[in-house]
Amino acid sequence: MGTFFINLDQAVGNNRLPILPFLPSGNPLVQSIHTIGVTAAIQDQQSTRYDIFVSLKQAGQPQPLPTPSVPPTAPPTPNLKGQNP
Repeated sequence: MGTFFINLDQAVGNNRLPILPFLPSGNPLVQSIHTIGVTAAIQDQQSTRYDIFVSLKQAGQPQPLPTPSVPPTAPPTPNLKGQNP
C-alpha cells in the first residue's frame, strides 16, 4: 500500500528533481501535465488496486482550424455482391 504524488511544474520546471532526466522540460507531454498522483492498495492475495490521477493544465482559448488545402473527395461507394453498378 502506498501513495505517490508529484507536481511536475515544480519538479521538472525548476530542475529540483535531478532524477527525472527522461522528462525534458521542453517535452509537450510534460508541459501539459500539472500533477500526477498514484495510490496502490492490496485488495486480496491475488489483486492490487491502482488509482491514478493526472491533472492537466488548462489551455488557452481554442483557435479556428485552418482552411484545408486539398478539397475533400467523396469516398467510393461499395459494390455489393449481386448488384450491378
